[in-house]
Amino acid sequence: MARPTLVIANPAAGSDVDIGRLPELLSFLGEIAVRVTTRAGDATEIAREGVEGGADLIVVVGGDGTLNEVVNGLAPDFDRCELAIVPGGTGNDTARSLGIPLQTNQAIGLLRTASSASFDVMEVIADGVVSHAVNAVTGGFGGAVNEAMTEELKEWWGPLSYARAAASVIPELPVHEVSLALDEGSLQTLRVMSLVVANGRFAAKGICVAPGAEMADGRLAIHAVLESTPTELMLLAPSLLQCEIPQHEKYRHWKCRTAHVEVPAGLLVSVDGELVEVKELRCRVLPSSLRVRGVEPQQADPGA
Repeated sequence: MARPTLVIANPAAGSDVDIGRLPELLSFLGEIAVRVTTRAGDATEIAREGVEGGADLIVVVGGDGTLNEVVNGLAPDFDRCELAIVPGGTGNDTARSLGIPLQTNQAIGLLRTASSASFDVMEVIADGVVSHAVNAVTGGFGGAVNEAMTEELKEWWGPLSYARAAASVIPELPVHEVSLALDEGSLQTLRVMSLVVANGRFAAKGICVAPGAEMADGRLAIHAVLESTPTELMLLAPSLLQCEIPQHEKYRHWKCRTAHVEVPAGLLVSVDGELVEVKELRCRVLPSSLRVRGVEPQQADPGA
């Protein structure tokens, strides 16, 4: 007997999707059971109940926060069912990184192909608290630029809005002293303005924070902007706008399977859109843990 597809929809995520039409829009998937979230944590509980009830497919209609909750509802056995994503938030960075169209009809259209692929998941331990993320953990420069990227700024500056936002935050950008250890290596101390531990390339509402990151290569992508002058920071912007790794002495990047970060003074980070202040962060990759429907397998970039 076929099990109904579970749809978890967040009406507060900024989506223009008509939730009432979801059974009709997704009817090609068979019987549809729609659950609507009303508060933080709902999506985690609903997803957990769904997989315990035998759901084979969960469709997430919402943004990065809703998707993050659902993924944590599947943990630690992510392969108990497939996920599908209909982007409906303000950032939708995980969908961008996965290559899922942000337009509702296009995202739903891809689900008709029933193609699916496996992607890595990150285990994130922030000051001893364990959670999981699909896309990225970001702290510093990217978040500050995101706050400065107003809709008015985008309208007036268009493709130059990133550089304009960067220029506005650079004078006030703090420097953080962090200790970083990758895989079995020893701790190295860095003075950074930005630190990213990523699975996907995009964060902060479409900013390419981890050029070259691949979501199915079994590795984390670590990107750091070292303490820099305003001029040096502005020189990084053109490459990041093209989602290319800046060739600059103040920009560092690595690939690894585990990362250990210590920040004695504390650092505010975003874990797939959820903000938390940490002094110690441990991340490790869980290769090919999550199966997503409606996407194509990603090929790792051998030059990354």
